[in-house]
Amino acid sequence: MTKATTNTPVFSAKAAAAAWLKGNAAAKKSIRNRVAEKVEASKRVRWAHLLRDIDAADVAKIKARATGDYSATKSAKPKPAPKPKAAKPTKAKPVADDKSVVAAAKAFGALVAAGEGASPEALALVELISAA
Repeated sequence: MTKATTNTPVFSAKAAAAAWLKGNAAAKKSIRNRVAEKVEASKRVRWAHLLRDIDAADVAKIKARATGDYSATKSAKPKPAPKPKAAKPTKAKPVADDKSVVAAAKAFGALVAAGEGASPEALALVELISAA
């Protein structure tokens, strides 16, 4: 006695997506229920993603899953806006009045007399005097 074999098609996520696209409302409900059973039985995330897309009726993603061409779904994603670059802080120009310029000149003279004419303090005083 020989055993009869039947060629039943494999129920894959790709096949389920293709069948869902071609099916009517009753067939879509049946396929959705089978996919939900697979989600419970399988550890694979593809079934959960397919069920999420079926529940959302996202035809573009289901069609991409059925055909393997994901270019339509990838181009639909908005590109994130580039982060704005931080502006460099500008140094405030010293504002000098007549009294402060005279005081700066006296302080600069004292620094030059002390032999520190090239110090950072002396350079700051020169900037203040020249800005006036």
